[in-house]
Amino acid sequence: IRDSVASRGLGDVYKRQVLFHKWYHKGMLKSKIKMESKKSYNWRSWSYITVNPQKTGDWRVVIEDQGGTRYDSLSFVINDYSI
Repeated sequence: IRDSVASRGLGDVYKRQVLFHKWYHKGMLKSKIKMESKKSYNWRSWSYITVNPQKTGDWRVVIEDQGGTRYDSLSFVINDYSI
């Protein structure tokens, strides 16, 4: 099982940017994924985690640039690992 987050439509389309997907589990930073945007109006990116029984609970994903400007965030809960 995987959960993912996507980013799109960020900033000036003619400027490259470095963005981070920061994954928080129960309030603690678990992963910081660096992404470099391309010069494109339709640029997209995504990141994911692989879910296992130890990863149930509250999650938050934050999309930020190198300066700490927050573009978006998503909070969700993984209640049950069973398939």
